[in-house]
Amino acid sequence: MLDGTEMLKLLVGLKQAGDIDLAWDEEVLATVCEPQDQPRVHAMAAIVHDLLGAFDYAASPEYLATREKLLTPENQREAAARCGRSLTELLTADEAYALIPAARHPLLDELKRLAASFG
Repeated sequence: MLDGTEMLKLLVGLKQAGDIDLAWDEEVLATVCEPQDQPRVHAMAAIVHDLLGAFDYAASPEYLATREKLLTPENQREAAARCGRSLTELLTADEAYALIPAARHPLLDELKRLAASFG
């Protein structure tokens, strides 16, 4: 029978392979745990399924901490200057769209339209 670490490895492997449903298969369970352990295996499988199914690295503490390190005042100033430069190049390049949040892209479109209307 599997210990806790081995069970975690099995369940993560099943989820990654798209076979997490096997954690409820009686024949599979008979080979990896005692009958009285099945409710715990089911609970573990449900948690693994939920955690890996909803995983979003961009929302992880690790990613957010890395992002915060990049937001020094100097980096912020450099990015603001880059954004200004990208606006001056709006008619010939799309870098501004990578720097301005998507919700504000209609403003960029309007600015581009207005700038293009000059001869």
